[in-house]
Amino acid sequence: MSVDGHPFNQLAGEWSEVCARQVRDWDTTLEQMIADEAALMAGRRWRSGPATLLEMLGLNRNEVVMVRTLSWLLKPGMQHGLGDLVVARLLESLGVPYTHGIPIDVRREERQDSGAGWVAADLLLRTAGQCILIEAKIDAVESTRQCELLADLWAHESPTLVFITPNRRAPASAGGSRDRWGPMSWSDIADIVTDAVHAASVPCPNATPGCAADQAAAVVGGVSVAALDFMHTLAGLRQLEKEQREYTARRPDPLLLA
Repeated sequence: MSVDGHPFNQLAGEWSEVCARQVRDWDTTLEQMIADEAALMAGRRWRSGPATLLEMLGLNRNEVVMVRTLSWLLKPGMQHGLGDLVVARLLESLGVPYTHGIPIDVRREERQDSGAGWVAADLLLRTAGQCILIEAKIDAVESTRQCELLADLWAHESPTLVFITPNRRAPASAGGSRDRWGPMSWSDIADIVTDAVHAASVPCPNATPGCAADQAAAVVGGVSVAALDFMHTLAGLRQLEKEQREYTARRPDPLLLA
Protein backbone atom coordinates (compact mmCIF):
# COMPACT_ATOMS: atom_id res chain seq x y z
CA MET A 1 0.00 0.00 0.00
CA SER A 2 1.41 3.35 -1.01
CA VAL A 3 1.83 5.96 1.68
CA ASP A 4 2.85 8.80 -0.63
CA GLY A 5 1.33 11.99 0.62
CA HIS A 6 0.04 10.27 3.78
CA PRO A 7 0.74 11.93 7.18
CA PHE A 8 2.84 8.85 7.92
CA ASN A 9 5.63 10.24 5.75
CA GLN A 10 5.54 13.52 7.64
CA LEU A 11 5.70 11.70 10.98
CA ALA A 12 8.56 9.51 9.77
CA GLY A 13 10.49 12.57 8.72
CA GLU A 14 9.93 14.28 12.06
CA TRP A 15 11.07 11.19 13.99
CA SER A 16 14.17 10.89 11.81
CA GLU A 17 15.06 14.47 12.69
CA VAL A 18 14.49 13.80 16.41
CA CYS A 19 16.63 10.65 16.32
CA ALA A 20 19.41 12.41 14.46
CA ARG A 21 19.41 15.23 16.99
CA GLN A 22 19.54 12.75 19.89
CA VAL A 23 22.47 10.90 18.31
CA ARG A 24 24.30 14.20 17.81
CA ASP A 25 23.73 15.02 21.50
CA TRP A 26 24.92 11.64 22.80
CA ASP A 27 28.56 12.62 23.22
CA THR A 28 27.68 15.82 25.06
CA THR A 29 25.13 14.03 27.24
CA LEU A 30 27.53 11.22 28.13
CA GLU A 31 30.30 13.68 28.95
CA GLN A 32 27.93 15.56 31.26
CA MET A 33 26.83 12.31 32.94
CA ILE A 34 30.47 11.33 33.54
CA ALA A 35 31.22 14.76 34.97
CA ASP A 36 28.13 14.58 37.24
CA GLU A 37 29.16 11.14 38.50
CA ALA A 38 32.70 12.33 39.22
CA ALA A 39 31.37 15.33 41.15
CA LEU A 40 29.05 13.13 43.20
CA MET A 41 31.87 10.69 43.93
CA ALA A 42 34.20 13.51 44.97
CA GLY A 43 31.53 14.83 47.32
CA ARG A 44 30.85 11.35 48.77
CA ARG A 45 27.28 11.59 47.52
CA TRP A 46 27.37 8.65 45.06
CA ARG A 47 26.56 5.57 47.10
CA SER A 48 25.51 2.06 46.16
CA GLY A 49 25.63 -1.48 47.50
CA PRO A 50 25.17 -2.57 51.13
CA ALA A 51 24.69 0.31 53.56
CA THR A 52 25.73 -1.45 56.77
CA LEU A 53 28.29 -3.98 57.95
CA LEU A 54 25.58 -6.55 58.66
CA GLU A 55 24.20 -6.13 55.15
CA MET A 56 27.68 -6.39 53.63
CA LEU A 57 28.25 -9.66 55.53
CA GLY A 58 24.85 -10.97 54.42
CA LEU A 59 23.63 -11.16 58.03
CA ASN A 60 20.82 -8.60 57.91
CA ARG A 61 18.24 -11.35 57.35
CA ASN A 62 19.88 -13.86 59.68
CA GLU A 63 17.40 -14.25 62.55
CA VAL A 64 19.97 -15.57 65.02
CA VAL A 65 22.28 -12.59 64.45
CA MET A 66 19.47 -10.03 64.49
CA VAL A 67 17.93 -11.44 67.68
CA ARG A 68 21.34 -11.67 69.34
CA THR A 69 22.02 -8.01 68.52
CA LEU A 70 18.60 -6.97 69.80
CA SER A 71 19.29 -8.93 72.98
CA TRP A 72 22.55 -7.01 73.40
CA LEU A 73 20.78 -3.66 73.05
CA LEU A 74 18.16 -4.68 75.61
CA LYS A 75 20.84 -5.16 78.29
CA PRO A 76 21.43 -1.76 79.93
CA GLY A 77 25.01 -2.40 81.05
CA MET A 78 26.49 -3.38 77.70
CA GLN A 79 28.98 -1.35 75.64
CA HIS A 80 26.35 -0.03 73.21
CA GLY A 81 26.09 3.21 75.19
CA LEU A 82 22.28 3.30 75.17
CA GLY A 83 21.77 2.28 78.79
CA ASP A 84 18.20 1.15 79.34
CA LEU A 85 16.73 3.37 76.62
CA VAL A 86 15.93 0.48 74.25
CA VAL A 87 14.39 -1.82 76.84
CA ALA A 88 12.42 1.06 78.37
CA ARG A 89 10.93 2.01 75.02
CA LEU A 90 10.15 -1.61 74.15
CA LEU A 91 8.33 -2.18 77.44
CA GLU A 92 6.48 1.10 77.06
CA SER A 93 5.28 0.04 73.58
CA LEU A 94 3.98 -3.22 75.11
CA GLY A 95 2.24 -1.46 77.99
CA VAL A 96 4.51 -3.13 80.55
CA PRO A 97 5.35 -0.94 83.58
CA TYR A 98 9.02 -0.13 83.94
CA THR A 99 11.05 2.03 86.31
CA HIS A 100 14.48 3.21 85.19
CA GLY A 101 17.29 1.53 87.06
CA ILE A 102 15.51 -1.64 88.15
CA PRO A 103 17.24 -4.92 87.26
CA ILE A 104 16.57 -6.45 83.84
CA ASP A 105 17.29 -10.10 83.10
CA VAL A 106 17.61 -10.81 79.36
CA ARG A 107 18.11 -14.35 78.13
CA ARG A 108 18.40 -15.91 74.69
CA GLU A 109 17.39 -19.43 73.72
CA GLU A 110 16.08 -20.40 77.15
CA ARG A 111 14.76 -23.95 76.82
CA GLN A 112 11.92 -26.00 78.28
CA ASP A 113 11.24 -29.71 77.88
CA SER A 114 7.93 -30.29 76.09
CA GLY A 115 8.08 -34.03 76.65
CA ALA A 116 8.66 -34.53 72.95
CA GLY A 117 11.84 -32.45 72.78
CA TRP A 118 13.35 -29.15 73.83
CA VAL A 119 11.61 -25.90 72.91
CA ALA A 120 13.62 -22.65 72.94
CA ALA A 121 12.36 -19.09 73.27
CA ASP A 122 14.24 -16.52 71.20
CA LEU A 123 14.26 -13.90 73.95
CA LEU A 124 13.01 -13.65 77.51
CA LEU A 125 12.97 -10.42 79.51
CA ARG A 126 12.24 -10.47 83.22
CA THR A 127 11.88 -7.39 85.38
CA ALA A 128 9.92 -6.59 88.54
CA GLY A 129 7.85 -9.74 88.34
CA GLN A 130 7.05 -9.22 84.66
CA CYS A 131 8.03 -11.69 81.92
CA ILE A 132 8.16 -10.87 78.20
CA LEU A 133 8.66 -13.73 75.75
CA ILE A 134 9.73 -12.77 72.23
CA GLU A 135 9.70 -15.01 69.18
CA ALA A 136 11.16 -13.41 66.04
CA LYS A 137 11.05 -14.36 62.37
CA ILE A 138 12.47 -12.87 59.19
CA ASP A 139 12.50 -15.52 56.44
CA ALA A 140 12.00 -18.76 58.37
CA VAL A 141 8.55 -20.29 58.84
CA GLU A 142 7.23 -21.47 62.17
CA SER A 143 7.63 -25.08 63.18
CA THR A 144 4.58 -27.14 64.06
CA ARG A 145 2.83 -25.75 67.17
CA GLN A 146 5.90 -23.60 67.88
CA CYS A 147 4.13 -20.58 69.38
CA GLU A 148 1.49 -22.74 71.07
CA LEU A 149 4.23 -24.68 72.86
CA LEU A 150 6.06 -21.48 73.83
CA ALA A 151 2.88 -20.09 75.37
CA ASP A 152 2.12 -23.34 77.22
CA LEU A 153 5.63 -24.03 78.52
CA TRP A 154 6.07 -20.53 79.99
CA ALA A 155 2.44 -20.15 81.08
CA HIS A 156 3.45 -20.33 84.76
CA GLU A 157 5.06 -16.88 84.35
CA SER A 158 2.01 -15.35 82.61
CA PRO A 159 4.31 -13.80 79.99
CA THR A 160 3.56 -10.99 77.60
CA LEU A 161 3.91 -12.80 74.27
CA VAL A 162 5.49 -10.89 71.37
CA PHE A 163 5.82 -12.14 67.79
CA ILE A 164 8.17 -10.10 65.57
CA THR A 165 8.00 -10.48 61.78
CA PRO A 166 8.67 -8.22 58.79
CA ASN A 167 4.93 -7.71 58.15
CA ARG A 168 3.52 -7.68 61.73
CA ARG A 169 1.46 -10.81 61.22
CA ALA A 170 -0.07 -13.01 63.88
CA PRO A 171 1.61 -16.38 64.49
CA ALA A 172 0.19 -19.30 62.49
CA SER A 173 1.40 -21.93 64.98
CA ALA A 174 -0.19 -20.47 68.13
CA GLY A 175 -3.27 -22.66 68.28
CA GLY A 176 -5.45 -21.66 71.21
CA SER A 177 -2.92 -19.05 72.35
CA ARG A 178 -3.26 -16.98 69.16
CA ASP A 179 -5.12 -14.12 70.86
CA ARG A 180 -2.43 -13.85 73.54
CA TRP A 181 0.33 -12.99 71.07
CA GLY A 182 1.02 -9.37 70.26
CA PRO A 183 2.42 -8.95 66.74
CA MET A 184 5.21 -6.45 66.08
CA SER A 185 7.23 -5.71 62.95
CA TRP A 186 10.94 -5.21 62.55
CA SER A 187 10.01 -1.66 61.57
CA ASP A 188 8.55 -1.24 65.05
CA ILE A 189 11.87 -2.40 66.49
CA ALA A 190 13.66 0.01 64.14
CA ASP A 191 11.57 2.88 65.50
CA ILE A 192 12.36 1.89 69.09
CA VAL A 193 16.12 1.61 68.47
CA THR A 194 16.24 4.82 66.40
CA ASP A 195 14.39 6.76 69.09
CA ALA A 196 16.80 5.43 71.73
CA VAL A 197 19.86 6.34 69.65
CA HIS A 198 18.60 9.86 69.05
CA ALA A 199 17.80 10.27 72.74
CA ALA A 200 21.35 9.22 73.64
CA SER A 201 23.11 11.23 70.94
CA VAL A 202 23.71 14.80 69.84
CA PRO A 203 23.98 15.97 66.21
CA CYS A 204 27.47 16.02 64.75
CA PRO A 205 28.42 19.60 63.74
CA ASN A 206 30.35 18.25 60.73
CA ALA A 207 27.33 16.59 59.13
CA THR A 208 26.76 17.78 55.58
CA PRO A 209 23.83 20.25 55.54
CA GLY A 210 20.87 18.80 53.71
CA CYS A 211 22.40 15.33 53.46
CA ALA A 212 20.01 13.01 55.28
CA ALA A 213 22.44 10.07 55.11
CA ASP A 214 25.24 12.08 56.73
CA GLN A 215 22.96 13.51 59.39
CA ALA A 216 21.51 10.10 60.22
CA ALA A 217 24.93 8.47 60.55
CA ALA A 218 26.88 11.31 62.15
CA VAL A 219 26.05 11.09 65.83
CA VAL A 220 28.23 11.27 68.88
CA GLY A 221 27.66 11.00 72.59
CA GLY A 222 28.94 7.54 73.45
CA VAL A 223 26.69 5.42 71.22
CA SER A 224 28.70 2.51 69.79
CA VAL A 225 29.25 2.07 66.09
CA ALA A 226 27.71 -1.40 66.34
CA ALA A 227 24.47 0.05 67.72
CA LEU A 228 24.35 2.57 64.88
CA ASP A 229 25.00 -0.16 62.33
CA PHE A 230 22.14 -2.23 63.74
CA MET A 231 19.86 0.82 63.67
CA HIS A 232 20.52 1.34 59.95
CA THR A 233 20.24 -2.40 59.26
CA LEU A 234 16.78 -2.38 60.85
CA ALA A 235 15.85 0.54 58.64
CA GLY A 236 16.79 -1.62 55.65
CA LEU A 237 14.32 -4.27 56.77
CA ARG A 238 11.53 -1.78 56.09
CA GLN A 239 12.03 -2.55 52.40
CA LEU A 240 11.67 -6.26 53.14
CA GLU A 241 8.45 -5.50 55.00
CA LYS A 242 7.13 -3.64 51.96
CA GLU A 243 8.10 -6.49 49.61
CA GLN A 244 6.38 -9.08 51.78
CA ARG A 245 3.19 -7.01 51.97
CA GLU A 246 3.17 -6.72 48.19
CA TYR A 247 3.85 -10.44 47.75
CA THR A 248 1.09 -11.42 50.19
CA ALA A 249 -1.34 -9.14 48.37
CA ARG A 250 -0.52 -10.82 45.05
CA ARG A 251 -0.34 -14.40 46.27
CA PRO A 252 -1.50 -15.03 49.87
CA ASP A 253 0.40 -17.77 51.69
CA PRO A 254 -2.02 -20.33 53.18
CA LEU A 255 0.23 -20.56 56.26
CA LEU A 256 -0.28 -16.86 56.95
CA LEU A 257 -4.04 -17.24 56.64
CA ALA A 258 -4.30 -20.25 58.94
